[in-house]
Amino acid sequence: MAIQTTIEVLYYGLMPYVANRNKQNYKDEFNSRKTHNQKFALQFFPKYINFDKWIKQPKQPYDILLLNYWIIEVPVKGVTYSKLIGNYQRENNGRINKRIKAEEKKRNQRER
Repeated sequence: MAIQTTIEVLYYGLMPYVANRNKQNYKDEFNSRKTHNQKFALQFFPKYINFDKWIKQPKQPYDILLLNYWIIEVPVKGVTYSKLIGNYQRENNGRINKRIKAEEKKRNQRER
């Protein structure tokens, strides 16, 4: 997977974590460029997203993979395709699937 595609996955996946007042600037800045490289990504995403805040309480269960990718893998490997990005795109992670099923089961038991 090319860096461009990985950056696009980050762009769309992290959009819910951008403050509403900054969302239009986020979209405009991203779309103002024809191509996106690693240097752009390293400056762009931290400008709009507070990773330290959202890593503790992601909005969706699979978003933890994307947040972990940014916090753990990007500083070491750079912006490149990895298993975390792949699992995020396919929503394929045994531990997260297990947790989601357990939460659904609890919710169903409470509703009865």
